[in-house]
Amino acid sequence: MELLDVVDEMLVAGDLEELKQPGVYTLTFAYGGKMIDVVFEIESEVSTVYADTKSIQEALAQETFDYKNIKLNVTYIDGNKKTINLDESMLSKYEAKKFTYIGSQTINFEYKGVKSSFYITLPTPKGGLNSFELEASEIEEAYKEEEFKHEYLALKLNYKSGEVGYVPLASSMLSSLDLAKLYIEGTQTVQVKYAGL
Repeated sequence: MELLDVVDEMLVAGDLEELKQPGVYTLTFAYGGKMIDVVFEIESEVSTVYADTKSIQEALAQETFDYKNIKLNVTYIDGNKKTINLDESMLSKYEAKKFTYIGSQTINFEYKGVKSSFYITLPTPKGGLNSFELEASEIEEAYKEEEFKHEYLALKLNYKSGEVGYVPLASSMLSSLDLAKLYIEGTQTVQVKYAGL
């Protein structure tokens, strides 16, 4: 495969100047006796973006929750509007992880430079809590982040029903000494308290 820079002489139909304005444009290019149509969709700058509350409730009602079913309402500076689905490109790794946490969470996202947030409450699994743990892979992953924060860690909750849930590690689950140990280099032993266990 040969990669070429497109030059003005290759353009046989359409106007490059059109690409400076929002809209859908088809330009036709020719090279080596072959022609190709290329469709460009130029969007206006985003003015606002917010999560559709109804779609959040519908996503939660599904048998298997998937945050990609959450709809976002986008308004552009030129007044045009469209609805898109939330996807991983709009979320930091930490924000995407919040979708595995039980209870209420604020989800922060960004679309085309515009930041927004919404609240979501994921249900607690049925049956009583049997045990909880901090998984080794979870700890290793959190320390790989550019800046470690204990909130990046999540407790895995094992329920008597066999279901699993997660909650972020909160300062209130640790003594001040154990909290400080998380930020000290080397191997540390910390005691975590959650739901009376």
